[in-house]
Amino acid sequence: MRTEDARARLQETATLWSVGSRTAADVIEAGCDCLVAGVDSPTLRILAGLSSLQGGDGWSFH
Repeated sequence: MRTEDARARLQETATLWSVGSRTAADVIEAGCDCLVAGVDSPTLRILAGLSSLQGGDGWSFH
């Protein structure tokens, strides 16, 4: 995946998550895709280390 495509997917996924149309897991996956595509930042690294809790949309660290 190209870096531009990965960034666009993350932005779209995060926007849809904020209105309840995507899950936290979708945002985490899109963030991981950005890292794989070569986009790197401390925030993306933190996002990649998060996991959505079962049964809800909360966050926890591994």
